[in-house]
Amino acid sequence: DLVAIIADRSLEMLEGIYGIIKSGGAYVPIDPTYPEDRIKYMLEDSKPKAVIVYTNEKIVVNDNKIPVLNLADDDVWTGKSENLERISKSEDLLYCIYTSGTTGKPKGVMLQNSSVVNYCSNQKYSVMDYAYKNELNTVISVTNMVFDIFVTETHLALINGFKIILANSEEQSNPEKLNELLLNQEPEIMQTTPSRIKLMLSGDCDLSGVSKLKYIMLGGEKVERTIINSLKKYTDAVIEDVYGPTETTVWSSCCEIKDGEGQISIGKPISNTQIYIVDSNNLCGIGMPGELCIAGDGLARGYLNRPELTAEKFVDNPYGEGKMYRTGDLARWLSDGSLEYLGRMDEQVKIRGFRIELGEIEERLKEIEGIKEAAVVARTDGSGEKSIFAYFVTENKKEITISDIRGKLSDNLPDYMIPSYMMQIESIPVTKNGKLDKRALPSIEVKTEKEYIAPRNKEEKLLCDVFAEVLGVKEISVKDNFFELGGDSIKAIKIISQIRDGGYTVTVKDIMSKRVVEKIALSLIPEICSGNEQDNEETESDLIVNIDMSDIEALNSLFE
Repeated sequence: DLVAIIADRSLEMLEGIYGIIKSGGAYVPIDPTYPEDRIKYMLEDSKPKAVIVYTNEKIVVNDNKIPVLNLADDDVWTGKSENLERISKSEDLLYCIYTSGTTGKPKGVMLQNSSVVNYCSNQKYSVMDYAYKNELNTVISVTNMVFDIFVTETHLALINGFKIILANSEEQSNPEKLNELLLNQEPEIMQTTPSRIKLMLSGDCDLSGVSKLKYIMLGGEKVERTIINSLKKYTDAVIEDVYGPTETTVWSSCCEIKDGEGQISIGKPISNTQIYIVDSNNLCGIGMPGELCIAGDGLARGYLNRPELTAEKFVDNPYGEGKMYRTGDLARWLSDGSLEYLGRMDEQVKIRGFRIELGEIEERLKEIEGIKEAAVVARTDGSGEKSIFAYFVTENKKEITISDIRGKLSDNLPDYMIPSYMMQIESIPVTKNGKLDKRALPSIEVKTEKEYIAPRNKEEKLLCDVFAEVLGVKEISVKDNFFELGGDSIKAIKIISQIRDGGYTVTVKDIMSKRVVEKIALSLIPEICSGNEQDNEETESDLIVNIDMSDIEALNSLFE
């Protein structure tokens, strides 16, 4: 049975997940900050036997027949505490994680116990081989539970006797707070995305905490040599490039990144995993590009309630036993037997570590009343960051404001999927073959749609000046919205750094949640008093959770 868990990062979140597993269920992680319609769809699609919640967000479960357990309720923690009889089998599901889908709806990927056991086991070819051999045992968790790499920071960690340091939401997004956590807790292992590392390196904050790390796993998007060279200035840690889609259990290949120049390899397959490079059902030789396909013990069961898509992506393995997953990634073999990632074959992209189907965004745009055509592409913006650009055509050339479109999209899509840049155009350009002509799409100049209202105090003036510089907009009104001007998490960090130079402090959460200049300005705290206030008030950083599992045999039994 599937059980949904909608929880903030906390010890209760982990207890809820392991309670589901111990009872023989499979958990469906849902971010409480997702739009209500997206949460509603996931619950309707997964039809959970129960819903577990632990959040301050308002969660609506429309089906009255589904019991809702709130972990904030003391009564939930009363009753029998004896160890439950183990009823789960290796072929039973462990979790169902939703990822972006081309149809406009997310799709649930079903993973069974055996696949996770293979990934988490200490084997000859493992993503944690260096950690096992060098007896490292403390991992910091900076990943949201709705992404499968969270499995590395939890299931793998606890099965192998590691201690987990659970970063809270502020430490996840604020490099300074994360650095403090690294200094105070001294974890040895960190798994993260290149975008998070780039975010940490983008400001002028102290990164001395990175020196405490001994092993860093980078994955979720292409790893660039420039990021590695910059990171190595702050740490002597072994850095490993890891690769793998959700459909094959977290990471399927890995390799240590050595000093040098040129492209970085995604390594070789982990234990009990086979990788093929295929072109029209023919195996490719060394250096020949083709689709990267994966077989072995890590494969998912398929997509929940999507038999046609499962049959399309999980095909009979023509080169061996069982099924083979077609990733849609383009890669090639190198002469040393390792793999080089070359990009995507379809419209799926990775931006700041998030897996995004551009087709899903297009479908949501076309659902908006008045929009008849839409095209969505990923491009590098003026600040050098990869961003989502959206173009739309309206019926009878009717004008629709970008803010209205953004508001409609936010009803269904998480923030990271809402295009940073949008433009209304007369028609979608196509090539002679009738395909989207991406090169003919015009560049988008960010400009405000709001009536200009000048800053009325020094805090608003500082914010307007910083917004103008970071977002590349000439004139900022106090009514302007951070996201409507192309803002994202990386730009928020840059803004925080410049605000600090102006003598004030503000958090990423303030910028991302309050959004409008005049509202953010109310949260600015002069540097001279910010330290005293933090001494007298309880902050989110007081919620750091250290989890140390000594009875490893009992935990291992959950997955046998």
